[in-house]
Amino acid sequence: MDDQFPHEKISGDKVQSYIAPGSDQPMRRRDVNGQTCHWILEVHLVDTARQIGGFYEELLDLGHAPAAGF
Repeated sequence: MDDQFPHEKISGDKVQSYIAPGSDQPMRRRDVNGQTCHWILEVHLVDTARQIGGFYEELLDLGHAPAAGF
């Protein structure tokens, strides 16, 4: 992993905040304070041969959780 992106290094219980091996929680959920979790899609593009790259991020809209019983 590149030190340029230190958030790539996921440790301990923080893995539940990422879509990564070891994270088994649904994306549509509430956090420990009861707040709805929001997710950000991050895309990193790197051309090492030309030493250029780009970054894109966007807030994902997971919609509303279905009502109980449906």
